[in-house]
Amino acid sequence: MALEYIWRSLQIAETQKSRSLFVDIVKKRLERATMEKFGLPSAGLDRAMARPSELAQIAADLVKREPEIGACVARAARAWPKPLSAQELFGAMDPGALSADPVLAAC
Repeated sequence: MALEYIWRSLQIAETQKSRSLFVDIVKKRLERATMEKFGLPSAGLDRAMARPSELAQIAADLVKREPEIGACVARAARAWPKPLSAQELFGAMDPGALSADPVLAAC
């Protein structure tokens, strides 16, 4: 798998070419489970592999795929422009659980 080879290449020595290849693959919107297998969400976002604007949409898509976080985003979108209270936004979700999300932590 190309992703595995590029990831190994990055672990050996980061080059501009390997960073660019990594970003190009991530832009193809890999599934979160595949990325997490390699520890990639935080690895790609917390290092200067690309401009933040190049990875922002991908990171947002990955975060929204998490059921609890996606539900929060959906509630906020439905309520827009009305601000939601914490209870309205998070519902039964523990807001502290957000800190465990590797993509959010990297952003």
